[in-house]
Amino acid sequence: MAKNISLDLSPIEANALLIMLNEAIEMHFYYGNSFDHKDWEHFDLDAARLTAYHKFRTAYQDRYPEEKANERTR
Repeated sequence: MAKNISLDLSPIEANALLIMLNEAIEMHFYYGNSFDHKDWEHFDLDAARLTAYHKFRTAYQDRYPEEKANERTR
């Protein structure tokens, strides 16, 4: 799936974007608005956020495998 994604960013730009996405996902799903069944109208938006995050993170780790190795040691 990630093979179709092109990262035309420098390694520093891609890393900065991944850090921002990590923080946004953590803030949204871990510390704030987790899935609320009463707010079902927004499930598609949450699914889109998670899908985009997964695609970018997977593409980033495929392109910069040393980051994947560093993450395992954290």
